[in-house]
Amino acid sequence: MPSTATPADLFHVVPTAQAPKDAVAAVEHALTERKFTTLFKIDMKATLTAKGFPTSAEAHIMEVCNAGQARTAIETNSDIAAFLPCKIVVAAAEDGKTVIKLPRPTRMLGVLGDDRLTALAEEVEATLTDAVNAAAKAGASSAAAAPTAAA
Repeated sequence: MPSTATPADLFHVVPTAQAPKDAVAAVEHALTERKFTTLFKIDMKATLTAKGFPTSAEAHIMEVCNAGQARTAIETNSDIAAFLPCKIVVAAAEDGKTVIKLPRPTRMLGVLGDDRLTALAEEVEATLTDAVNAAAKAGASSAAAAPTAAA
């Protein structure tokens, strides 16, 4: 049966005034404060260009983890390994602004149909949502402090 989920159901999306690379740094800082580690960062534009497929699309994929929560999850249901680590995407939107996107762990893990993971997925999602929101606001506060040409 095809999913009727919308992008709004699958992702928590927050705009930020920061440039994508600055937003990545803000997300990393917010994650560290919440005991999450960035395992990998993939700069899609640089990676595709280096492989001979230049693109103007700017997207940074961050693979993030809280080792204790990951251990609990994988010991509860080893199938969860296919969904780890969690991802956060920082991208330049079509309107030229930057967005931070979090695939919702509750939706991702919901496909396993294992109720034992529900509370953990909700906890991880709440923490990552808080981190994404804080990172986006960090850009808003620094952008508000800087004068703009339109002001």
